[in-house]
Amino acid sequence: MHGLKDEGIDLRAFREGRMIAAQCKFWERKRKIRSNTISQFIGDLDREIDEHPNLQVIGLFCCKNDNFDTGCKERLKSKGIWIHIKNYDNKYPCVKCIATSGLYYVPQHRDYDAIAFSVHRGDRHCYDEAEAEKLGFREAV
Repeated sequence: MHGLKDEGIDLRAFREGRMIAAQCKFWERKRKIRSNTISQFIGDLDREIDEHPNLQVIGLFCCKNDNFDTGCKERLKSKGIWIHIKNYDNKYPCVKCIATSGLYYVPQHRDYDAIAFSVHRGDRHCYDEAEAEKLGFREAV
């Protein structure tokens, strides 16, 4: 298996008859959140509602910057979707270290999203390449 394709909803949290379905877009400021992204998320939420008729499904749209195309933010609000804007400093462990191959992948690598990651087989995340190399991993090329 070569990893999972992005299926839209990034996180599902269940509690007491409710499900929060979150979509996260932590894009750089120059990249706008456009109507097609909002439409995709609303369609994904509709599917979640259909698949979980006994749950209250709550939509949550998380993003790094308040950089919405005209009307997008208002459309989310009109659908009752919560919006959470948080300008993260990007200091999180995003380097993927794969135990079986001994390789590490940075987010800019062409295969980063397709890499199957499993803590159960010993894979781990690092903050940067230096940390990964110190642990004995080599850069994937």
